[in-house]
Amino acid sequence: ITTVMCVIKNIQNKNMLKGMNQEDLRAMEYGELGKDDIKTQSDNVEFSAFFTRDLDKDGNAEKIKGTCKEINSADTLYTEINISRGGYLENGQITLNAKNFTWTTSII
Repeated sequence: ITTVMCVIKNIQNKNMLKGMNQEDLRAMEYGELGKDDIKTQSDNVEFSAFFTRDLDKDGNAEKIKGTCKEINSADTLYTEINISRGGYLENGQITLNAKNFTWTTSII
């Protein structure tokens, strides 16, 4: 039964990959954001930065660690800060170090 399930899953994955564009296929290589990716130096503060893509084509976007876009096109980098258990954020900074992109920001 396990072998049959694996074969069915592989067929489903191949069919899903056929309909994906090159940007999404490349984005899949970065992997989804996990619990280990949101830790900071404080137990009371969690930070994450991610892009989104509907990788499994179920209508819901997954949080992914990286992106792949054509030159001169845009993508959105989301950031999320959660403060819990009476913690606080003091002098918080987000620094992006790169020479191959430009960016604009808005805080909601």
